[in-house]
Amino acid sequence: MRWLCLLLPLLSLPIVARPAWCWDPPGHELVGAVADRLLTSDARRHVEQLLGYNLETASKWADCVRSVERRPDGSFVYDATTRYQHWCEGFMAPAEVARMEDYVKRNWSNCQGPGAGHGCHETYHFTDIDVQRGAYGKGFAGASPHDVVGAIDAAIDVLEGRAAPPPFSIRDKKEALLMLAHFVGDLHQPLHGGAIYLDAEGRPVSPGQPGVGGADIRTKGGSAIRIGDKNLHAMWDAVPDGWSLATQPDLLALAREVPKTQGPLASWPEQWASESVRQAASAFSGVSIGARQDGVWPAKLADPAAYEASAERIKRRQIARAGARLAAVLNALWP
Repeated sequence: MRWLCLLLPLLSLPIVARPAWCWDPPGHELVGAVADRLLTSDARRHVEQLLGYNLETASKWADCVRSVERRPDGSFVYDATTRYQHWCEGFMAPAEVARMEDYVKRNWSNCQGPGAGHGCHETYHFTDIDVQRGAYGKGFAGASPHDVVGAIDAAIDVLEGRAAPPPFSIRDKKEALLMLAHFVGDLHQPLHGGAIYLDAEGRPVSPGQPGVGGADIRTKGGSAIRIGDKNLHAMWDAVPDGWSLATQPDLLALAREVPKTQGPLASWPEQWASESVRQAASAFSGVSIGARQDGVWPAKLADPAAYEASAERIKRRQIARAGARLAAVLNALWP
């Protein structure tokens, strides 16, 4: 599962059973900042009335809630000592902390959970479609009713005045908007959409085929692929130091050029997920993967400099797309 990817020094430590930042907080802030600048006046007014702050701030909320821990007595308590607490200062008012704790409690065991110590809400951040599929499908291995596509669908339902479908528990439109602001960003990180499945020797396999299956073929969105002292998923979560709209003004220009997604609003998340699955294939291009060792596949890059440059181009494009599309959803809801 994707909770293995981060809450560790960026790009460094190996896999740990701890919640993930995906993108990094600066990446999510960029998505929100782009969206803030593309809202119509009416959509901006609704955002301000629901949240009391902008999308740039709201974009981090769904990762901040992952610092809520379930205690042995069954209570849910926000842990303010986590490494990235400073990114969550905007949610430290007592009512905001209470909301985070209540959200995690309501979304902890409402689906087939991800494992001991982790709630169902952590599955809302990703889907793991085999990149060989080339598209997202709700019936494909790696998809679930409570993956990131389902989470975006549920948030839109609530914002349109309907109840959230099971297994999601969304208290109100504010909570739905907080979820949407984050999960649209997550969906555009390619390794939150697509994944590669490997046999013990590091050869790609297709889950669901006769004789192929089980947890031992899952690379967890690249978290179980190690390149030196880094895991592949964390490499794709990270954005270069210093990225902001001030230093990267082309991000907003790129966002303005993103074509309108065709079809009804309800179809948009699946279309974006299919795009991310196709983008995820690039994450494995030029990566040589060896045999599994202690649950992790060691790997090497054929040309590290070229790989990094390609990844940076894709990240730039995907952040711009995510910001444009988050704004597009809200502009469609509040035209």
